Amino acid sequence: MIIEYYKKNVYGNSLYYVKNIEIRKAVSRITGKATIDRYNIDDFKYLGIEFVEVIEGQE
Repeated sequence: MIIEYYKKNVYGNSLYYVKNIEIRKAVSRITGKATIDRYNIDDFKYLGIEFVEVIEGQE
């Protein structure tokens, strides 16, 4: 599985958002957060899930 995400800088903090809304909801239920961080990405990669950074709003 490949999960696309985009990064937003908010008040100097980098926040990572899962692009697909349904996948975002599932990841949020697992992590307990609305956004993911580098540690979450590393943990999911360990489970075999790939992550691809995209530009916000890119279709």
